[in-house]
Amino acid sequence: MKYKLFRSCLLVFTVLYSVVISAQPKVSDNLQFDSLATRWDEGMPLGNGWLGELIWKKEDKLRISLDRVDLWDDRPMPKIGQLKFKWVVSQVNKGQYDTVQKIGDAPYDNNPAPTKIPAAALEFNKNAFGKVISNVLDIKKALSTIKFENGVVMYNYVHATDHVGYFSFENSSNSRSPINVNDCIPQLMIPDYNSSEKNADDNSHGGEGLQTLGYKKGTITKTTNSIRYHQPTWNGNYYEVLVQWQKVSPNEVIGSWTISNNKKAFLSPIKEDARELPGWQSHINWWYHF
Repeated sequence: MKYKLFRSCLLVFTVLYSVVISAQPKVSDNLQFDSLATRWDEGMPLGNGWLGELIWKKEDKLRISLDRVDLWDDRPMPKIGQLKFKWVVSQVNKGQYDTVQKIGDAPYDNNPAPTKIPAAALEFNKNAFGKVISNVLDIKKALSTIKFENGVVMYNYVHATDHVGYFSFENSSNSRSPINVNDCIPQLMIPDYNSSEKNADDNSHGGEGLQTLGYKKGTITKTTNSIRYHQPTWNGNYYEVLVQWQKVSPNEVIGSWTISNNKKAFLSPIKEDARELPGWQSHINWWYHF
């Protein structure tokens, strides 16, 4: 479990591309596909060093796995303080490295923590829009664009400096019918902290064995246009995931999400007359100077 959960923390550190400082990315540098990845670790990566997401496909759903860099269960490891460098060297010199393994390695087979912990995921019913025909990550703008065969386009980005991620669905210019807001409302998929069943490798960066952490059951609060998830963790700590959405025109739905650590999650309301993704100009300005 710990290895799988540790891999998940790479989500928020994902570097979109390494670019020579004097060069601007070209269109040919973008990640371009005609479908969604079927594994979380091959999903489209977006992040800002604090929040991150991976966009991929799980069964018939479009899934966005969400993570935050400082979500850790850091309960003390038994006897870990004994692992001093000089002591390890002395054990090696005596040919007794097995004593080091008993303190430094064996506890990970018997204790669920310390470990990285997952946050949640958003899922959308992609079948409502038909087949994915284009899946592009623009590394100059840190923007994901997914086009569906019925003319709907989905955009995703994690703001360059704010602790907020955004998504939107809009009809292309050749679409004739208004977009259905019900098709754009995400399901919030929470980690399996309480179920007695082991998860298969569902690539949600929240694998089997989470139940052994001993967390209390989280709570989900829903309104007409938001979902809040409050999850207690170890030693009185907690985190929250908040997602909201708003139909801003007959042809566009805008949503946002955030993850907080040990404080109530907050999102600025999306204006009903919004004409673009919130914070977009400051986001692309930051990436332009990156």
